[in-house]
Amino acid sequence: QRQMCIRDRVKSIDPYHNSRFLKEYLKNHTGLMQKNSDFVSQILCALFPSEDVFDYIIKNEINNSLLFLKHPLDWEEFGKGFVALNDAQIKILKKRKISLYSAHAPFDNNDEIQEILQLQWVKRLNAKRVTPIILRKRRYGWILELPKEITYKNLKNYLLKITGLNHLQEYFSGCNKIKKVAVVPGGGDSLILLKNAYRKKCNCYITGILWFRGSEFSQKNNLLFIKGLKRYRINGFGISHYFSEIESIKIFVYILKRYFSLPIRFVREKNKEKRIKKRWGMEII
Repeated sequence: QRQMCIRDRVKSIDPYHNSRFLKEYLKNHTGLMQKNSDFVSQILCALFPSEDVFDYIIKNEINNSLLFLKHPLDWEEFGKGFVALNDAQIKILKKRKISLYSAHAPFDNNDEIQEILQLQWVKRLNAKRVTPIILRKRRYGWILELPKEITYKNLKNYLLKITGLNHLQEYFSGCNKIKKVAVVPGGGDSLILLKNAYRKKCNCYITGILWFRGSEFSQKNNLLFIKGLKRYRINGFGISHYFSEIESIKIFVYILKRYFSLPIRFVREKNKEKRIKKRWGMEII
């Protein structure tokens, strides 16, 4: 039932996806999406298939390569949400013989990536205890218990510092002292995950997206999530989909370099970063 829901949402965003991508990929929406060459000279790794990534491909005259993405769709942080590859981008991939690969759930469930990410958050918040958030055998994040209480303001300022953002999406529940924090990277505005954090006695929830109304699905589900923050009296911080997940791609590049001798490049989405840093958190989207 959940898989059908995902397929329906992807189909509504990209009505041509059945003809664009390989049948094996369409079964589970993970794996090799397009095979455009038998020869791979290098691997490019990015979080989203954004315009920045395609500008990078053209500028650096990339050919005969594999483009690895966590997300098969681009994510426009300021209103649109997920955006399908356009015809021009599909042509670039085929013309330059760049194959396309995407893996979201397997990426989140990779032990080595998740252990390094977990360690990063433990160090960032100086946590004394950490528990993975696992629902239906899938990892979504971590619950971190801090050695001593931190104020809402101090945690907010620290998140601004590590992300480089000018503002955060935030919700203050009235509870100023924070001791236990749930960290859910990406689109973690989920009532189910929030309930899980509440049961584990968290009074702060850090994710990528706190407020979002950019799609029909979000208009309904995000409102339930916000009501949940209020009901459970949990503080919330949204640090953007991009900045909450980008470290995972950098870690993946580091791991790949141990197994392949060919060039492996992390593609930084520079223009997207600039837009997010400037505008993020200034409005409900």
